[in-house]
Amino acid sequence: MSYQPGKMGLAEGLALVFIPTFASVFLSLGPINLDMAATAAWMTPFVHFVPSVAVLYALLYVLKNTTGDFYAACQELLSTTITRLVILYYIGVFFLDAGLLIRQFAEDTLLTALPQVDFELITVLYVFMVVFLIYLGIEALARTTYIVIPFIGFGIILVVGLLFPQYHWLYLAPWNGRGLDKVLLAGIKVSGVDLAIIIPVILAGSFQNRRTIKGAVLYGLGLSASLKALTIAAGIAAFGVPAGQETVLPFYQMARLIYINRFVQHLEALSIILWSIVGMLTIALEIYVGLYLLGRLFNLPTFRPLIIPVVLILAELSMLPDDLVSVITFYAWAEYSIYSAGWALIPAVLFLAASYRVWRRRAC
Repeated sequence: MSYQPGKMGLAEGLALVFIPTFASVFLSLGPINLDMAATAAWMTPFVHFVPSVAVLYALLYVLKNTTGDFYAACQELLSTTITRLVILYYIGVFFLDAGLLIRQFAEDTLLTALPQVDFELITVLYVFMVVFLIYLGIEALARTTYIVIPFIGFGIILVVGLLFPQYHWLYLAPWNGRGLDKVLLAGIKVSGVDLAIIIPVILAGSFQNRRTIKGAVLYGLGLSASLKALTIAAGIAAFGVPAGQETVLPFYQMARLIYINRFVQHLEALSIILWSIVGMLTIALEIYVGLYLLGRLFNLPTFRPLIIPVVLILAELSMLPDDLVSVITFYAWAEYSIYSAGWALIPAVLFLAASYRVWRRRAC
């Protein structure tokens, strides 16, 4: 497994950005967003889409004025010590997010689909699939994800469409909200959820050129933001803000609420299938990126021997918290704080360093 596993195109890059930025739709962050933005919570994906695009162009500028990928850019623009700290930070963040997702997706599967099965067995099933996906390599993982995206989109639209008779449109009325300033603040606060836009930059050597990276991030993030906004708006129209704040798994509850007739109702099995697929792909992708950076940092010839030990360690660590509530609380806090540094702060530092380097070259 080499560090430049192939030449990926727009489709693969789109998939690498879409799946991790969209995964939060199936988790329990929805009520937290409703607390901050109320009826306008559906606007928050578009709010943090704008600064994420600015971060993308900053990173593309860094790649333009350096040679190689993200790791090589850090080496050129920052000192060796700072580069190692930056890479260690991203390794920690991707591993942390993967561990938190293992716990949440496994626990949600236990609560909704397999209540009689041991939690450890469900975790083992997730671990097995994640290891299998990582062993396939990044190209196969990206192409598998791209194939799955139409089914995810169809499932989302199907649930939203069949739920139409249950909508109360006044729940979306702007006068029930908390003001535009709260919406903008909420959108910026949750911007860490878009941390995955840096994945194509980290794997820049595997893409055809910078234009491919730009298109992949723009299309992937745009599709993710659109589907998230649609899902959140549908949830608000179906439940309202007060009830939505008490909903643990909004999309699952939306699927349960569907009733067309006695033959078409309670499509929660569809949501379980969707979040299981999205969860496995997201976890595999984030662990792969963490292992890739680990290999680059320590100049390893391959990181294949580390796959099973790392996944098992993360799975074991994910089971340490006593309850799911503490995991969800910490996950929300991490997305609003820890992840934001990797989403904006470090790219901003690299952009300033690249700009200063270009200015000095022109001055000389």
